[in-house]
Amino acid sequence: MAEWKANYDKISFVVTATELSTNIENNTSEIQIVAEFKADRGTAGYNGYPQTVTIKVGNTTVADLSGITYSLSNGGIRSLGTWTTTINRDTYESTVPIVAEASDVGYLGESDGVTATINKSLSLSEIARESIPSLHTTSITFGNDVRIYTNRQNTSYTHTMVYRIGTKEGLVANNVGSYHDWTPPNSLAETFPDSLSGTVDIEVTTFNGSNELGTNTVRLTLSIDTNSTAFKPHVNPPTLEERNSLISSNIGDVWVQGQSRVNIIGGSLGRYGAKIVSGAIIMNPGPNQQRASADLNTEFETLSQIMRFTTAGTFNIALEVVDSRGLRTTSDPKTIEVVAYNAPILSDVTAHRDPDSPTDIVIGAKGVGSHLGNENTLTLSAHIRPATDTVWDDTHQVVSNTSTNGSVSISNQSFSGYSEALSYEIKIELKDKLTSSQVSIVTIGTTSVLLDAYKDVGMAIGKLYEPEYASSLQVGEKGLRSSGPIRVGDESVMYVQENGIYNGADLNNFTESGIYTINNNSQGTIVNAPSSFQKNNIALYVIKVSNTVTIQWFMYASAATEDFPNHMPISYRHKYANFWLPWKTL
Repeated sequence: MAEWKANYDKISFVVTATELSTNIENNTSEIQIVAEFKADRGTAGYNGYPQTVTIKVGNTTVADLSGITYSLSNGGIRSLGTWTTTINRDTYESTVPIVAEASDVGYLGESDGVTATINKSLSLSEIARESIPSLHTTSITFGNDVRIYTNRQNTSYTHTMVYRIGTKEGLVANNVGSYHDWTPPNSLAETFPDSLSGTVDIEVTTFNGSNELGTNTVRLTLSIDTNSTAFKPHVNPPTLEERNSLISSNIGDVWVQGQSRVNIIGGSLGRYGAKIVSGAIIMNPGPNQQRASADLNTEFETLSQIMRFTTAGTFNIALEVVDSRGLRTTSDPKTIEVVAYNAPILSDVTAHRDPDSPTDIVIGAKGVGSHLGNENTLTLSAHIRPATDTVWDDTHQVVSNTSTNGSVSISNQSFSGYSEALSYEIKIELKDKLTSSQVSIVTIGTTSVLLDAYKDVGMAIGKLYEPEYASSLQVGEKGLRSSGPIRVGDESVMYVQENGIYNGADLNNFTESGIYTINNNSQGTIVNAPSSFQKNNIALYVIKVSNTVTIQWFMYASAATEDFPNHMPISYRHKYANFWLPWKTL
């Protein structure tokens, strides 16, 4: 309500304007106007000359009076009237002008032509039209509901709700009255693939029937539960692929310790826009646990790593991935059994001429290995060739025994037709399907004789002379003992070197034919000696058969000791293709 006065002498023209009500549905306000003349207190005898009065509310004339007279004294009031009118709030949103005029306001009835004017504006109340929405909470995690209150001003109003987040928008609900419970779809998380939260705007448009009254927006924060499997990256259990073709083609579906090359493959997928940023292949238990980086692409990420199993046992293999939101997932493990594997071991190798039939060579050997569920075949074979030959081929093979139970042998088998006048090399080889093998080379000399002379070319001691070697002196398998070098012409073809095994000597370096001794009990360590080594009365016999084959015999001068009451052990070994085979003890 507002009251305005226009004074002339001691008479006031008074106009009062009041906003009686508002009509939200019609978007209108009802305005009341009251007008009057009023004499100041203490005055008397004022008689007004006939007058006119006009009053306008906005563009509407609510009063147009004429011939008005009055007689006022001592605060008297001459009421002019009360009027009401309705205004449209689209035209007058916050104020409406009030213009009132009273003409010929006179003194003691005199007309002096004075006009009293009131030109004011009436402030209007705010008329509620579109609803102002609110939420029961400003933040939720995906999977939960949010209640959207419309706070409508009229029970007949309805609302349409839509969401907008990033480039996504969609309908929440139509024809909503007082409120609506909404579960935001998980797909909205696609708009923030690198974060655990984002904000969505909910626009609420108010309708009066088919008339749209306006739109207001409320904002909601959406968060991802880090424990929710709906958002964690997806990862498949690993697929295992054998990359060692020898196993896949010869052994079958068996994982072999130290031999299998296991290609571990896994696929993973980020959820709702997230990308896989890192990955790992985890193998437990300990110390075989290894990790591999992810091989990334735009949508489907793969992990691939080739691994070896260094120990046998049961292992669980799983894949672990981390996405761009920092969410981590570990796949279900794949359990595998790794079978123990040992490379074939060759033992008890013997080869000699049959004393009763010198043209027969008797061979014996044993081999053991891992049978891998009776799938890994052990093959133990023997080859015999003249010592002068330099190449092994299939024509030299005399026997090949196989087994799938992890053990195979050649049991003192005799092979005939080998000249007494020639030396032979016997190659014993043990191998399995994984190409692991052990080879032992044994040299068989000619038939034993004390002394043999060959024309005027040379002579042999303890064996028949072999012209193929074209040497002046040849020594048989039982060796030669002398106090010094044996020379023929200017060349030392065989020598005996007393005390030739010095302190710290490495027997791997003794590759020239000869006899080397040690008689000093104070001598120290001898490198690469057999396990039976004792520091006294040692003789090392070295026979260089060819450029690729050398034989060492390690003997003792004394016949027996406390540790070996029957006899001192004799050890021997071969060097073949620059590789010393282990010592064997007789």
